[in-house]
Parts: sequence; structure tokens; C-alpha cells
Amino acid sequence: MDQVSNRSGVGSDDVTDDTSLADLSSDVQAQCLAAPQPPVPTYKQRLEEFKKLFKELPETERLLVDYPCALQRDILLQGRIYLSVNWVCFYSNVFRGTKITLTLKNITNMTREKTARFIPNAIQICTSTDKFFFTSFSAREKSYREVFRMWQNTLMGKVSCFPCLRVKRQSLLKCRANS
Repeated sequence: MDQVSNRSGVGSDDVTDDTSLADLSSDVQAQCLAAPQPPVPTYKQRLEEFKKLFKELPETERLLVDYPCALQRDILLQGRIYLSVNWVCFYSNVFRGTKITLTLKNITNMTREKTARFIPNAIQICTSTDKFFFTSFSAREKSYREVFRMWQNTLMGKVSCFPCLRVKRQSLLKCRANS
């Protein structure tokens, strides 16, 4: 039986190509490091985007936070969920755009959900007429907690102090980092 060799047959069996695996590895790392990173949008940019997308909301409506996620319909529609003082909104530009605006007052139920029966990355928001299944949250618990708090505050007629929540969270993170 003949053996086929990948070597050129020139020189000894120990001769290999001049490019080592370490050289290839460092080239790939250099290419990855050199790739430009998109700038992280500022709050002001997000607020402008929110106001542009949801023109039907009152001009005084204040954006609190937004998260990338997807809306489950016939297909997953990648987009963003926006939480404001009185509204939960969603926008996706897939297939000519999908826009949802829900007043926090009209939400009747909110639950943590799972996709594929075991991945805890979804939230279902219900109104008296519709159910919305949002998935693909990178931090589902944080997203759920913030929307849930705002919803509960609205139902109880409390003035929300969302910036206070952020200050507490930042203080907690600093404490953890220092310990």
C-alpha cells in the first residue's frame, strides 16, 4: 500500500512551512483587535431615537432604560424594548418595522418565561386584549425587575424614582468591586 504525504518531499521530514501556528494565532488576534468597535450610544442619543420612533407619546415622556431583545411572532423580530415613566414600547425594523406601545396602566400580568423549555431569557407581558412574548434578553432578570417595578409603581399611583434605583445599583457595584 502506498502512503500519501502532505509534505513536498524536499529536505528532511522535519522541515515544515515557515509560518507557525503561533504566528497564525497572533495574526488572527491582531485582526480581531484592529476591528473598529461601534461607539456605545449615549443616553441623549437613545432618548432622541425613542422620541423619533414613538412620536405618538407625550413630548414630556422620559426614557428610563432600553434593552435589546426580540418579539416572538411567526418569526423572531429583533429589536429594542424601551421603558419610560408611563410606557413600555418595542420597535423592530425587520420587515418594514414593528412598533408596540403599551401603557404601564394597561398591563394586566407580567411573567418570567423560558424559551426552548429551559432557557430563562424571556418575559411575557399581557394586557386585557393581547399577549406579548419578548425573548433574547441578555439580562432577563434585570430587565424584568425594572419593568415590573415601574408597572407596580404605576398601579399604586406612586411617583417613580427610577434614578434612585440606578444610584443604589452603582453603589452596590462599587462595593463589590472594592471587596
